[in-house]
Amino acid sequence: MRCLLIALLVPVVVPVVVPVAAHADLRFAIGNDTLSGIVTRTPPYDDMGFTNDIDLAFWRPYREYLVGGEVFDRWITQDVPVGGLRRDVVDLVATVERTFGDVDTVTPSLRVGPSFTGNIGGRWGQDKFHRVCQCGRPLDEGLQNTYEGGNQVGLLVDARVRGAAGLPWIHGYSYLDGRASIGSGVSSFEFMTGAQLDLSYGRNRYGAHLELGVGRYHVSDDRFSFEGSYRPGWQAQRRFGVFYARGRVRADFEYRANEGGSGEPIGVVALTFKQAGHTF
Repeated sequence: MRCLLIALLVPVVVPVVVPVAAHADLRFAIGNDTLSGIVTRTPPYDDMGFTNDIDLAFWRPYREYLVGGEVFDRWITQDVPVGGLRRDVVDLVATVERTFGDVDTVTPSLRVGPSFTGNIGGRWGQDKFHRVCQCGRPLDEGLQNTYEGGNQVGLLVDARVRGAAGLPWIHGYSYLDGRASIGSGVSSFEFMTGAQLDLSYGRNRYGAHLELGVGRYHVSDDRFSFEGSYRPGWQAQRRFGVFYARGRVRADFEYRANEGGSGEPIGVVALTFKQAGHTF
């Protein structure tokens, strides 16, 4: 399984790390329960549920479309006194979207590809992360260390439609997102509505957004539903974030309450780089 995953990742990662002039936009994001402390000032250090997300995506224009790929890696863990189990979910998908309109827009998008679940490096990654940041237990001090059952592969199909209307500097938006994981993984439905503020001063751009909505999640087996991770049924959701951009670089922070129906928050920090010759 691990060799298969590496073979699939190489053609996705290599084009965006080779030191040549960038020909695609690139976004790298880390989501971590500790980062929620930027907002709450009481970060959860329990290492339960969703402990870390790594999200790497790239895209470039092709005629009227944006086409690209994405790798999303989530580490899910169980409280040590309960059992100390863990599970990784890695989605490797091709992406395509098209926007109709200018200020008032409709944007349908599609993500399709395999979803890998099981032991896919999360234990090793979390151990190294905790040793560097000194913000949690490494393996030799009691970090969750047990994967139950073997690895699995499923097919992920995710479709989204987003609509926005307003002025160039402020607009409202809503989106519907439906995700089906066939064979293994997580299926979901989300409806979110919100407002986006987008301002500029000279070469600087900055803004904020707030969105509210509901979501529903379904897991292929109980190994995705440890305490603090995916819960069944309808869930209220709330997210807000800020960004700053200058030249080819944009930095974002987003706070996500009740991430994945977990009842716990997660903070996400992201950097986006425009392709060569383009700016925000």
